[in-house]
Amino acid sequence: MTALLSTNPVDLIAITESWLHKDIEDSLLHINGFNLFRKDRATRRGGGVCVFLRDEFPCTRRFDFENNDFECLWLFLRPKRLPRPLTGIAVSIVYHPPNLTAQEHKDLNEYLINTTDLIRNKHPDHGVVLLGDFNDFDIRNLASNR
Repeated sequence: MTALLSTNPVDLIAITESWLHKDIEDSLLHINGFNLFRKDRATRRGGGVCVFLRDEFPCTRRFDFENNDFECLWLFLRPKRLPRPLTGIAVSIVYHPPNLTAQEHKDLNEYLINTTDLIRNKHPDHGVVLLGDFNDFDIRNLASNR
């Protein structure tokens, strides 16, 4: 990964299906110049999400917007340069496994809509970015609510 980053400088790396678990220490994943944020799948193997963010970006992980039912983490970033009306960016990394039930699709949809609405109401000066692997999740309904 370090070699890849030296030839392709990036500020944020979002990984879905990280397969990380509590027995894998953060120190084993360390990349110089980056902070690691992770949300491991707690109930079974596989899944999970993580983010490597360049350490020069002020950032806060927002556990208050996370829900243990979903493989989703939220970060609030404050880059040095943003378009004038924005003072920050709320970034979410989501993993939606394939072949979930209609109810699980509905639950994720409601969670994402409610959470983005809450962020937009509490922080109207923040942009909101959703990243991830949505598999067979239909994002059109989510996008139509913006």
